[in-house]
Amino acid sequence: MLEPLNAKEHNQSFVKFLFFFVITLIMVVSAIFINFEIPAQELRILRERSDNYRNKLIAEENFKNILSEFMSIANRSDSSSKAMIESEASPKLEALRGVEIDNGTTGIKMNVAVYALANKYLAARSRLADLQDVDKEIARLKNKITELEGDLKACRDRVNFGDGGNSQ
Repeated sequence: MLEPLNAKEHNQSFVKFLFFFVITLIMVVSAIFINFEIPAQELRILRERSDNYRNKLIAEENFKNILSEFMSIANRSDSSSKAMIESEASPKLEALRGVEIDNGTTGIKMNVAVYALANKYLAARSRLADLQDVDKEIARLKNKITELEGDLKACRDRVNFGDGGNSQ
């Protein structure tokens, strides 16, 4: 077979072509890879953030529902006894403590503050129920005093009547 006169330059040109072709091919493939991989990573990050946000909203809704149930139980003072209200409200109060709204310190501080306020509110409602019972007891005792004063006056009148009115 015949060899060209410029075989050396021909081979150098072919190697240069092959080198630049491979570099160009690598650049195109990496551009396509980056074009698809980076948005996929961003999408994964956005999905994680979206899931975290959705979980946070669900936890906040759960916290709000438990708090409203607690408040409805704590405000039910006339129809139920104090012990029954406290026994129904205590599990709700413990559920309030267990709900985690956020992993951040702000969410934890808010949970602790709401739990403390709910606990104080229940204690205040309990003291109020005790005070209402005291008012009823005072009214009952005043009525009893009035009855006893009437009985005492009747007894004095009988004693004075039996004395013949000479005790003056």
